[in-house]
Amino acid sequence: MHGYVYIDTENDGAFSFNEGNTDQSGTDLKAFAFYSGSFTNDASGYNSAGQSITGDNRANINPPSFTAPTTPGTYRIRFKVDWNSVDPGGQKAADGTVTSQNGIAANGGYIVDATLEVTGSTTPEGPIAPVSITPEDQSEVESFTSATITFEEDVTYDELIEVTIAQRNGLYYQKATVSVDGATVTVSAPEEITEAGTYAISVPAGAFSTADGRTNEAFTTMFAITEPAGPADTFVYTSVVPADGSEVAELSSITVTYPQWVCDYINETPFNVVDAESNVVTTASLTYNDNWEDVVIVLEEPITAEGTYTITVPAGYIYSNEGYDPSAADKGVSNGAIYNPEFTLTYTVKAASEPINTFVYKSVDPANESVVKELGDITITFPANVANEVTKTPINVINTEDGSIVTTATLGYPLGEGNDKVVLRLTEVVKTNGTYTITVPEGYIYDYDEAICNPEFTLTYTVDTVNGISTVTIDSLEGKTIFTIDGRKVSGKLQRGAYIIDGQKKFVK
Repeated sequence: MHGYVYIDTENDGAFSFNEGNTDQSGTDLKAFAFYSGSFTNDASGYNSAGQSITGDNRANINPPSFTAPTTPGTYRIRFKVDWNSVDPGGQKAADGTVTSQNGIAANGGYIVDATLEVTGSTTPEGPIAPVSITPEDQSEVESFTSATITFEEDVTYDELIEVTIAQRNGLYYQKATVSVDGATVTVSAPEEITEAGTYAISVPAGAFSTADGRTNEAFTTMFAITEPAGPADTFVYTSVVPADGSEVAELSSITVTYPQWVCDYINETPFNVVDAESNVVTTASLTYNDNWEDVVIVLEEPITAEGTYTITVPAGYIYSNEGYDPSAADKGVSNGAIYNPEFTLTYTVKAASEPINTFVYKSVDPANESVVKELGDITITFPANVANEVTKTPINVINTEDGSIVTTATLGYPLGEGNDKVVLRLTEVVKTNGTYTITVPEGYIYDYDEAICNPEFTLTYTVDTVNGISTVTIDSLEGKTIFTIDGRKVSGKLQRGAYIIDGQKKFVK
């Protein structure tokens, strides 16, 4: 709602005004907080001081100060609270009443008439105004406890007038505590304000006065509380395949793994791949694979020429998923999103004098081409220790009957079974009868020295829920009747292999 003040300066029994005009000079409308010139368009307007008013500042019943008649006499003065209307009788509804929709009474407005007695001025002219405010208007602070307002001379405070602290577009609205020491006024919040946002200290007209009776005009000072921003370029990868600094026969793509999910935004702008002399040999760009924690650097042209090459990924190309906001100017950094710092990877391309895909497995459990009751984890043993990192891109498990993908498998490491093993972990255990193949691509598994890698190999299994061989541990055989596959009854400690246990084929680890 808005405040309006009328004075019948001519004492003609009517308050003059200019409908549709934001300039009310020469009329009996002496002050108003807001008027747009059109009741149906109140997005912006002016107050009687000629100041443009928009947004939340429109909701203000306190009009600017004005000059009352100086000629002694008795005048009729009217105070009106209404919405965007200069009519001294109040805004009328479409039916001409004040009680229907948008009428002054329906909107909660009111009109108060009083008598203004002018007897001649004995008060010095001119309001008082602050000479300094700390923190300064529009300044940024980390928190707020109090503000200091200094006037030119000593002042007193009218405790009936509230000085308030309010957050713009927020829920915070509090009466401030005011203390005066000579010309210095301290305005304090009830408690320290730490929540980020923009706040306004509003001092109404007449809150402070001097000994000779001069008072302040209404004024507002603003401050903003900002959260100190921590470093955002802390999204650092945990591993790279091939490893940074390694020798490779060809450089075509690099998988970078992060400690948490990468968001669905990456900067696809290409960056350069340079040789030891800083010559640009090709470009690379980022893409995804099937793992949420991975991004892949793909070279536009694979490099096979021997030499040392570096790839520098600029900062801010890769964001964490947590807190990321694509619609925000800072991509969600203020909400906790983090992004990669600039990082450089170096590789040496060296033509292999002999094939490097010679890291061939020694055994597989369950054995390749075996019949099992269900297909779950598969342990692959190599003749030497494997590298600390394996490619974790999922591998399809194929039903040979129709070529369909029934699930996927991912390489990992077994717990406590030696450094010469890897495990193919199926996303879902296969329990449906049929024959299935799993093809592990070349280069997914390296030896510990990363000198040689696996060739492509395929494992085939037949799932037979009736006649397939189940796996049991030796500790679970007590009290069972056991025969070898050729029909000889056995007892005592069993060697690893297939047996008939209580009439069913079982495989003992």
